[in-house]
Amino acid sequence: MLNDKTFLPTLIDAGHAVRIDDGEGTEICSLQGIIWITQAGDQRDIILHAGESFRLDRDGLALLVALEGPATARIVDLLDQTALDSLATAGVLADCACGQPATHALGA
Repeated sequence: MLNDKTFLPTLIDAGHAVRIDDGEGTEICSLQGIIWITQAGDQRDIILHAGESFRLDRDGLALLVALEGPATARIVDLLDQTALDSLATAGVLADCACGQPATHALGA
């Protein structure tokens, strides 16, 4: 699903998508730009602005798409305790979460 580069900022070019398979528990944080998130089986469309985050709440396919120009996301698998422990030890964990939940959810 995710790899060692997961915790590094990920650039999403305008109109392009990042695919996450079976990512329940993964936090997406918009560091820059606007990101649209859609999850299989979910009627909501989640829109993240810089500084906002959303935790994927189901497995299946999720797509992250940059809207209105390029975007930068931090993608963190919060259910991978081994990875979280390593990041905390390295002092990187504090940088992973944005702290602000998404305020833009469209659909029901």
